[in-house]
Amino acid sequence: MRSDLFKGVVLGAAVAAVLMAATAAVAGTGVGAVFNLGKTNRVNTQSTLKGTTASSARLLQLTNSGSGAALGISVAAGKSPIVVNSTAGKAKNLNADRLDGIDSAQLRFIDIPVTGAVLGGSASFGTGYGPFAGIRLPDSATPGLPSFNCAFILPPTYQSGSTVTVHLLWHTTAASGTVVLAPNYLSVTRAGRAPLVGSFATDGLTPVDGDTLAVPDTSYLCGEKQFVVSSPDGTTPLEPGDAVVFGLYRNVVSSRDTCPGDLVISGISVTF
Repeated sequence: MRSDLFKGVVLGAAVAAVLMAATAAVAGTGVGAVFNLGKTNRVNTQSTLKGTTASSARLLQLTNSGSGAALGISVAAGKSPIVVNSTAGKAKNLNADRLDGIDSAQLRFIDIPVTGAVLGGSASFGTGYGPFAGIRLPDSATPGLPSFNCAFILPPTYQSGSTVTVHLLWHTTAASGTVVLAPNYLSVTRAGRAPLVGSFATDGLTPVDGDTLAVPDTSYLCGEKQFVVSSPDGTTPLEPGDAVVFGLYRNVVSSRDTCPGDLVISGISVTF
């Protein structure tokens, strides 16, 4: 019995040694170790997964059915989190919020210099510091209603059919009252087809909250006015590359325009 007991002890020790070795082998630490799911695996050299798949398949697919992310990447400060080969194509369905340190909102902004506007009627351009520079729309219809026209082209970053908004920064040289700043016309042209046309010249150019500006009780206090630009025909979505020309005028003959001073437009921009 002692011989059998001794054999059992030796066999047990051998099995335990094998199990310990196996446990060490699957610990996921060091070159050549097995990669263990649900554990931290440590190795200080590159691991490579190679293979050949169909064009519609992925060599590695990560799917998280929960509320968390499917992939996390952590690198040292200032280091690239991912490297692709120089001949790689575009990443499908990638929605990047920042590009080279530029927020995506900055890629959806068009600046329209007020000095490039075409003026009509009694409109003029004032120069000088502070409240003096800008497109001036006076309380006068001689030799015609004061108006101005601007233009821009929707860039490649524009998403077809999304909202386009014109922003105007304005102030008045007199306090109190109201000013009527109304759409004059909208022109949208596109290569390869006839211009987009609506039933009326102003179709597609809509003032937000109406065409009346409430003048503050303090003169020269600046405000913002917005106009939404859409397809004049109401059915064809705007697309990247569309050329947009829009016109606005001050309706000084309207009973709703009660401010005796000049309306001054000092800045124009477009967001989309």
